[in-house]
Amino acid sequence: MDQFDLADHGGGSLAAAFAKCGVRRALVLGVESDMLSPSNSSAKLPTPAAAGRATVESTVPVLQGHDAFLVDLARFEPALGNFLRA
Repeated sequence: MDQFDLADHGGGSLAAAFAKCGVRRALVLGVESDMLSPSNSSAKLPTPAAAGRATVESTVPVLQGHDAFLVDLARFEPALGNFLRA
């Protein structure tokens, strides 16, 4: 997982990879208490924004860490709902 490079598997660039799967816009959610993938590390990750796609980034304040979305759906609903309505 740490060594995966989407560009290598998607046509040589992030733009090509995201175009290949039809991504036009994306929601990137971070979790404040995530020790596996801290929110501040998401700036280093390749995202659709890096490929010229519309990207909404949000950080959710939860205590459960990396897998919080499995148990605390209510905290994720506003960000998901706003993204889907846009």
